[in-house]
Amino acid sequence: MARGETRRITDPDQVWIDARRRMYELIYRPDRFTAVQAGSARRVTRGDRVIGAFDTLEHTLAVHRALRIEGALVELAGTVTMEQGKSYACRYRVFGEGESMQSVTRAVQLDVGEQGAIILTGAGPMPAPGETIHFGEAGKESIALIVTGVEAGEDMTSIISAVAEAPEVDALTAAEVPPAWDGRVGGAIANDTTAPVKPVVNGIQLHPDGFTVLLAPGTGSAVPVANFALQHRLDGAVTWSAAVIVPVGAGAITIGGYDPADEVEWQVQAISQGGVGSLYTDVATTTIPEPIGAPDPIVSASVVPGLGNASLVLATPADERVAEVRIYRGNTATFGTANLVATLAGVLPSSSYAHVDGDATRANLVLDPGFDDGADWSTGTGWSIASGKATKVPGVASDLEQATALTEDKTYRYRVILADRTAGDVTIRLTGGSAVNGPDLATNGTALGSLVADAGNDTLTFAADSDFDGSLDGIVLFEQSATSLVQGAHFYFITTVNADGLESAPYALAGVDVI
Repeated sequence: MARGETRRITDPDQVWIDARRRMYELIYRPDRFTAVQAGSARRVTRGDRVIGAFDTLEHTLAVHRALRIEGALVELAGTVTMEQGKSYACRYRVFGEGESMQSVTRAVQLDVGEQGAIILTGAGPMPAPGETIHFGEAGKESIALIVTGVEAGEDMTSIISAVAEAPEVDALTAAEVPPAWDGRVGGAIANDTTAPVKPVVNGIQLHPDGFTVLLAPGTGSAVPVANFALQHRLDGAVTWSAAVIVPVGAGAITIGGYDPADEVEWQVQAISQGGVGSLYTDVATTTIPEPIGAPDPIVSASVVPGLGNASLVLATPADERVAEVRIYRGNTATFGTANLVATLAGVLPSSSYAHVDGDATRANLVLDPGFDDGADWSTGTGWSIASGKATKVPGVASDLEQATALTEDKTYRYRVILADRTAGDVTIRLTGGSAVNGPDLATNGTALGSLVADAGNDTLTFAADSDFDGSLDGIVLFEQSATSLVQGAHFYFITTVNADGLESAPYALAGVDVI
C-alpha cells in the first residue's frame, strides 16, 4: 500500500486499521528476502510459512547438505565456524510416512574453530543424508518467513520472495481500536480574550506638520499582536481623535495636520489577533517643530557645452542647512518647464562641485578643426587656409576635404561656423562610397546637424559651388551615443535642498547650444 492509499476503502475505522497495519509492517518487516529453489516441483506458494537461513543476516549462519550420518555425527558438504563461549544449533527436516514432515532443531557440540562435521547433542531424530542443514548460534540458526511471491526462474528453478513472519504485525493490528472520526481536521478555535501587553515606543521623528512614533510589541506575553493604535489631541483638549490603526508590521504610526509650535498629546496601544486591546501607554506630549526654512541658493555656477554634453561647475552657499544640490534642464528659459536631471547628495556648505550632463566620452574626429596649419586638409581650386580659417574665392566649384574613419549606419553630429560669406553656398558631405549630403549652408553663423554614414564613407567634405565666397572655422564631427544630450539649446537651473526636502530659489544659467 503506497503512501496515502487505503485500497479505496471509505469506512473510517477500516482506513485507520489498514494504515496502522502498514505502519507495523514497515517496522517489523523492513527487509525482503529472495531464494532460488531448484527443480520443477514447487512445494511452497504465496502465504506459506517457511524457515530460512541467510549468511547476510548473521556471519555465523551457514547452510550445507549432510553428506554422511554416523551416530550423532553429521558430515557436512562445507565448513562451519564456532567461537568460544557461544552455543550453536542446527535445523533440518525429517520426513515420516507419506508426505508428513517435521522441522527439527538440535543442539550442536561446541568445537572451536572451522569444522567440516558437527556432533548433535540431546535426543531427537537425525537428518537423512542429502538433507539441508541450517547451522548457527542457538536461536539464530534460521528465521521464520512468509512467502510473498514465487516466480519462474531459468533452468527449471523458482525464485521465492519472502518477508519476516513477524507475528507482532497481526497481534498489534488485532489490538487496534480506531479513534472516533468526524471528518473534520482539528476542532473549533475559541477566540482568545487575553489582552496583549502595552507596546514599546522606540523613538519619535518630528515633521513640519506632525510626527512619527516608532513602535514594537511589548515583551512578557505570549499573545500575538496584530495591530498598533494611536489616539491624539491638542494639549488641553478633552476629546481624543479617532485612533489611527496600522498593522504591526508597519512598525510606526505617522500623525499629521498640526501647525508649528502645537503641543500634541498622544498614547498608543497594541491590539491582539482576536481584536483585544492592551492598556494604553501613559500620555506623552510632543511639540511640533518650527520649520527650518529653505536653504540659501547657489552662490555661483557656470555651464560649458560639449560634444553631446554640458559641463557644470557650481559653488554652494555658506548655509549649514544645505544637504543636497539639484540640477534641472529644460528647453526654455522658464524654470517651471525644466526637468530634474541630477542630484548631488551629501554636499557641504561653501564648497565647489562639478557635474557632466550627458556623455563625456565623445571626441572630435576632425584634425586641426581650427585650421591652424592646414596640413590635415585637402584644398581644391580657390580654397586657401590662413589666419585660422579655410577661405574660398568665387570662380569654380571645388571641395575642402579631410579623411575620417567612419562606421556604416552610425550617426555623426557636426558643427560648422560660416563667416564672411557674401555669395554662393557650401554643402557638408560624407563621401567615399555612396555620398551622404547635408544641407546647403548660405548664412553666416554656427550650423549644427547630423549625418548617418553609408557604406564606404571615409571622408568629410565641404563642397562649395562656383559662386561661394566665404570662410569656414571651428569644424566638429563626432559619433553620437545613446547617452548624448539632444543637439541644440539647453537651459540649466540649480537649487539647494535641506534635510526636510525644502528647496531654494533656482539659480538660472544662460542657455547653451550642445553640439
